[in-house]
Amino acid sequence: MNGIRYFLIILIGILPDISDLNAANGQPVVKHTIEITNWKEALEYRVLRYTYPPLSENPSFRTATLYRANTDVTGLDITRAYRYKIPASGIYYGTEEIMLETGRLEPGDRIEYEIAFAEPKPKAIETFPVVPVNLVSNLQVICNHLSRHYTLHPDNSQKYRFTMELQPNISKRETGRYIHRNVLYDPAWQQLTIHKALVKDQQGKEIPLAETAILEVLPAGAVRSPDWSQLKEVVFCYEEIKQGDILVLDFSITSKPGYLPELDMYEQITQPFPVKEYIVQLTVPAVKPLFYRLTGTSFKEEKREDGTSLAITWRLNNLPASGTRQEESLLTVSTYPTTEKALETLYSRFAIAGDLQLLTLAEALTEASETEQEQVGSLYNYITNRIDTSCLGLPETAFRIRTADQVINSAYGTIAEKVNLLQGLLNALEIQAVPTPLFPDGRPDNSFGLSSVRGWSIQISSGRESISLPL
Repeated sequence: MNGIRYFLIILIGILPDISDLNAANGQPVVKHTIEITNWKEALEYRVLRYTYPPLSENPSFRTATLYRANTDVTGLDITRAYRYKIPASGIYYGTEEIMLETGRLEPGDRIEYEIAFAEPKPKAIETFPVVPVNLVSNLQVICNHLSRHYTLHPDNSQKYRFTMELQPNISKRETGRYIHRNVLYDPAWQQLTIHKALVKDQQGKEIPLAETAILEVLPAGAVRSPDWSQLKEVVFCYEEIKQGDILVLDFSITSKPGYLPELDMYEQITQPFPVKEYIVQLTVPAVKPLFYRLTGTSFKEEKREDGTSLAITWRLNNLPASGTRQEESLLTVSTYPTTEKALETLYSRFAIAGDLQLLTLAEALTEASETEQEQVGSLYNYITNRIDTSCLGLPETAFRIRTADQVINSAYGTIAEKVNLLQGLLNALEIQAVPTPLFPDGRPDNSFGLSSVRGWSIQISSGRESISLPL
């Protein structure tokens, strides 16, 4: 058992001294020491992670202490350790991790911590799903029907309804597997309702998926982003599929008022499989401004208004699979009055001029800079090399950003958060900096929402030059 545990620890890049394997309260304990020697390691160990199979292990952080290069000593709060199922790992779904945030580190810092191992919980052994990894279905499937319905209510709550029926292309002698994922939601603000998740066999019998075949994991983009660890990704695992089976999935996600500022989408309609019948519907209050555009395919559009609501429905038939055509089908939707109004909701959360912490940090980072251009380079280097990047986009974070202080202290941020921090640092030194969102080519004026932002740059007026810094 200890040999297996030692092997797993090596996999995540932390090599303990086996002589430090002790026991406390009857539990095996492994001690770790991590010396931070460069900025790359400072970013690597801003979170401590241990990956384990819950069938055979039940680890927890016992102690964790941060020794700063300046001799300050901080005890890390192990009660804030987070335990979660991670995206597909190893040979099955269900692998778990514990994660503890250490925050901003610098070369010369040292972390010492202990992991204790208790007996696995019996419940974990009873319900743990063993599902071989297959992120891309090993089945050739055809979608008989797919519908997506987006509703914005007058109180600004929203509802998304998804239904799908898949027909596998499989011989009589074979059985197959299909995994449907990328169903993301925030349990604090959203409610997921699974109306149907089943297999309909040739005789018409409906066989619901077992509870262990519907898994909740941490989205891949949130694995090293502790402040977004409340996000969930739901994975539906259809196993032992036979010829003639129909796979049925029907779920809805309801968002509380205030969670999503507006109906705001920029999504690919094309699927990895061909779709015979595809229905997309939008329903919004009649008083709301609505911009929408569906490109890359032919369709029938229906519009219905009853005085209180407006409904737009598109019906698409025989939509080819993605990758089989030159142009992908894209749906763009926004209920913002203009693009500028959409950006205002984001900029309202940006750093406030006169922030003392930003000024102190900016002056420390540019202490050796002799020109304004060197100051810009020093701050840009800090953002790109000493602040880690979270892969979560604006739609995944509900178009929210954390404060500049939170980004500094945690040493990571989404692209939008890093834009905010860089602009704040530059402005603190009275260097004029303006964030510039990058939209898709052919953007209609004043029509796109925040989901359409493909990237960012910072426009800086330095001396007589205008500099664009990509992020």
